[in-house]
Amino acid sequence: MIFNRNLLKFNNEEVYYNDIKLPITRQNIQDYTLQTNMSSEGLILFYYKKELQCIRDKQLEQLLNDREGSDKVD
Repeated sequence: MIFNRNLLKFNNEEVYYNDIKLPITRQNIQDYTLQTNMSSEGLILFYYKKELQCIRDKQLEQLLNDREGSDKVD
């Protein structure tokens, strides 16, 4: 996955990438880059991928729950 700066948005301290809120703050990103001398893009993509995985897991669980509900016979 390639980082796209156009997908990055901030709302005060909240960080959004591709319209998904990340569980980090703007301050977290600044601290990370200062402490590690690494770019912030890798950190943002790391949390973005984790959030995508959580969203997919929730959607899959919902689909399975819906399917179990429709498979029940009265």
